[in-house]
Amino acid sequence: MADLVERTGIPVATIHHYRHLGLLPPALEVARNRFVYDERHLYVLLVIRRLRERRLSLDSIADVLPDVLERGRSFHPDQWDDDTRGLLLPPLDDVSTRLLAAATDAFAHRGYDAVSLADVSAAAGLSKSAVYRHFPSKEELFLAAVSAAVAEVAAAFEERTGCTGRVSPDRAASELGEALEPYVPIFLDLFSGVMFRWPSRRDDARQALGSLTARIGQRVTGRGDDIERGARVIGRVLQRVVAGAFAS
Repeated sequence: MADLVERTGIPVATIHHYRHLGLLPPALEVARNRFVYDERHLYVLLVIRRLRERRLSLDSIADVLPDVLERGRSFHPDQWDDDTRGLLLPPLDDVSTRLLAAATDAFAHRGYDAVSLADVSAAAGLSKSAVYRHFPSKEELFLAAVSAAVAEVAAAFEERTGCTGRVSPDRAASELGEALEPYVPIFLDLFSGVMFRWPSRRDDARQALGSLTARIGQRVTGRGDDIERGARVIGRVLQRVVAGAFAS
């Protein structure tokens, strides 16, 4: 395990989390709670790390891994794009992916009102018309960025709480706060948007937040179902965000 951590840069808790999700091949158990890993595990962990760098959620990685591992070759980063072409983010083409990444970053740093489609196209190195061909309005682009942010926050939360059991609500709120911090402006704009700008989009907001709420609730102890537990954790984090804003 120590060798895996050193050679991949992935923390022990995260490796255990990947094992729990079934992303890693079974390890050889040589004694009680002692396992031996080999080059297969190193290969898979490097693949997972590269996929996470490409902004894939753990659910998407679980879908992609069998196709990648079936090739059975050593890991060669310089051949990565050729080896996985067509496997990554199938709903989006390269242009959509670039636009969405640029938009998510812009909305997260500057907020909805301060970002224009021209800003996004310039950051992505594309023409403004390219934005309209893929996202017909700023609102549509923002909602796509919300979905991307939700996936990132959920994946980061799961990695930060990487364990086989559930964590306490206090621990969950702390880890979610860290995972959510880079995307706070996006979520605040989402709440204000569905309340005042586009109330017809409330179902879209509920769907996006519902997936995040359920994934959080699955990892938290306490009463109620996954949605109820997750909602309480999100509520605590948002209270801290608001209190921190007034305090500063």
